[in-house]
Amino acid sequence: MLNNDLHLKNKKYLLIYLAIICIFTVNFLQYEDYSSPLFEIAMLIVVFIIGAFSLYYYTQNENNLHKVAFLIILLFGITCVFITPIDDVSDEQEHFIRSDIMSTGQLSTNYIQIPNTTEHGYQTIASVTILGENAGKNVFSTDVDDSKIDYKPSYFNSAFSQNPFYSYLPQGLGVLISKLLDLLREDINHTHSWKFLEYINLHKNETNEIGAGFTVCGKKEFVDIVNNCFTDEEYTKNIDLYRII
Repeated sequence: MLNNDLHLKNKKYLLIYLAIICIFTVNFLQYEDYSSPLFEIAMLIVVFIIGAFSLYYYTQNENNLHKVAFLIILLFGITCVFITPIDDVSDEQEHFIRSDIMSTGQLSTNYIQIPNTTEHGYQTIASVTILGENAGKNVFSTDVDDSKIDYKPSYFNSAFSQNPFYSYLPQGLGVLISKLLDLLREDINHTHSWKFLEYINLHKNETNEIGAGFTVCGKKEFVDIVNNCFTDEEYTKNIDLYRII
């Protein structure tokens, strides 16, 4: 009897869930959606399957809500990565710029003068500009997400500098990971290639003309560097003098 009641309860929840996503799908339909109706139908089916599985998993793990929450966040998060349009909301590009700045270890944003001009802006990279040019598209309608990262400087007049840095830590970490994977792209695509490791081995300490750069080190050397840097009086005047990644 208990199993029958649970089965009916699950059916009720599934029907309610299906009705909700159908209502929202119809309510938010735009002209552009009609150009690819099969894709819309496919996404509706995928979202329903994911939601149905999540509801079933919840009924089996009502006493382990942390597991249920983790599963729902994971499934819908991965789905959104593929179907969410790039920079589709008006302020998304500014958020992405701030995330890219955070990925460099810069906690506070610097409004700097753009080279060879009298204007000022926040420095990011050219790939952020390219993403903005593909606003409204997803990974199925553009190959910009497969392109190699373009590190040429690019400047914008807004990067939400007023927002606290800690709200961009997860996004900055994600951008940093993508940059590291981009460095390894050639080694991944070409087996028996170790160019990234060879480069790091030959360039353990490298800085540019303004003193920005990196140091590759072991655990003990890392501790020594941290102690030396953070006891430097100049660091109290400029928190961006040293960055640890």
